[in-house]
Amino acid sequence: MNIRKINRGLLLGAVLVLGVAGYEVGQRISFKNSIPEIKDTAAAYIQELAESSVGEPGSVSHKGKAAVEHCFTSYTVPEGVYGNSKKEMMQNLEYIGERSGQIYSVDCQVKDTRVKKSGPNSAMVKVSFELNAGCTGRTSVLTPGSAVYIDEETDHTWDYSTSCETEMLMVEKEGDWKIAYANTYYYLSSSTVAEGEGEVQG
Repeated sequence: MNIRKINRGLLLGAVLVLGVAGYEVGQRISFKNSIPEIKDTAAAYIQELAESSVGEPGSVSHKGKAAVEHCFTSYTVPEGVYGNSKKEMMQNLEYIGERSGQIYSVDCQVKDTRVKKSGPNSAMVKVSFELNAGCTGRTSVLTPGSAVYIDEETDHTWDYSTSCETEMLMVEKEGDWKIAYANTYYYLSSSTVAEGEGEVQG
């Protein structure tokens, strides 16, 4: 038995194990340092997509496409995973553009953001936020993965508010974090006539 060869093999194995362990530790540290950036980027994307809904109905689809192009990256959603990618978002904009109402103003107030490492250069991000919009008629506000639909059959200007929760996979592409796919749920909505005449709960 060649003790020297055995020792050399053990040494190489130990070096390999240490190298892998060091790489994993480095990845965890790098990801932890990226969390503030991921949170800020997610909040900025939510606001950008929502703001693309402001304006005349005919201009919203064009603005929405530009926002989706900026916030999303091309990605194939795995089978069995619920969420809309860039492709589905672009398709949904065609329907959103057909709605006759109008958004005059919109603001998204982030309440809580949770970030969990999902894999190499990727993170699952959950964001809870309050969406507030000034609007008229049947319209919608674009959010990551879907849209918040507002169906008030009236000529009044409404102050609309709803609680939202977005879950999205974000991936790092060439130094920037982008949305791969996402979905947004909304609940506890309320609409108040801007002049202060009554309230409708939904």
